[in-house]
Amino acid sequence: MRKLTLCLVAVALCVVSASAQSRPNFAGHWTLQAAASEPFFELGSRPMQFLNDSRSSLADEFTISQDATKLTVEFAGPPNAAVFSYRLDGTESRNTPPPTSAAEVISTATWKDGKLVIVSTEKVGSPSGAPTTAQLTQSLSLAADGTLVVESTSRIRTTTRIYKKK
Repeated sequence: MRKLTLCLVAVALCVVSASAQSRPNFAGHWTLQAAASEPFFELGSRPMQFLNDSRSSLADEFTISQDATKLTVEFAGPPNAAVFSYRLDGTESRNTPPPTSAAEVISTATWKDGKLVIVSTEKVGSPSGAPTTAQLTQSLSLAADGTLVVESTSRIRTTTRIYKKK
């Protein structure tokens, strides 16, 4: 019985260890590798005001801090400095995009297959003036070479942007 208990404890520790390893740490200062990346949206397409903002797909340069419970993305600007925080337990996080937008972005961040998946929604005005809901899904992962891969999916398309740690 004691050997069985020790085996079960060893298996449980391996599962916990594997789970912890599948959650990368994205902390650092990141810069866009433009040659290896796609633009977030096509010229001339403006489906949603905030979701077309470069910050929503991560800008060309930003800093991420991360602990066990929260990921924070900081943009120094210009034109507008911004900080977005996401809880890593799947509960809602609320952020307000700059400059002084009345709109609030509601996001959930969950781990899936070693990637951090952030789903954000925002109620925005449409050309007709009626409010509509915009949604953006971002998947963050670290490639084998240490680069940050950000896949952003809007209602228009999915793009991939690659960032190198500075």
